[in-house]
Amino acid sequence: MAHYGGVPMALRSSILFASTLIFSGATLSGCATVGSDFPSEVNWITKDKTKRDELEKRLGAPFQVGFDSGQLTWTWGFYRYSLFRPVRTKDLVVRFNSNGTVSSYSFSSSFDEDIQNLKNK
Repeated sequence: MAHYGGVPMALRSSILFASTLIFSGATLSGCATVGSDFPSEVNWITKDKTKRDELEKRLGAPFQVGFDSGQLTWTWGFYRYSLFRPVRTKDLVVRFNSNGTVSSYSFSSSFDEDIQNLKNK
């Protein structure tokens, strides 16, 4: 059996073929998503009342966590990229008080339905 770099040629060819198929499929579809989609309606979040566990229960685990000016910050993000359509994104950034309640939050989106809903409020 022929070998190249310690890998049998037949196995190497199979790996190359599978990689080509995966890459071609992603290229032909022309789109990719990052993060998990979450509900755009966020008016249920109440400053100094809504707690971290309620957010996680309703929205799932945050996409990112960190600190903003010393406050714990959780971010939910959903990003849809496409070769043939405009990029669409939405983010919910929540800052917490030391007692675990919401200090402030911001929501932004470039999804058409969110833009229409928010423009009409």
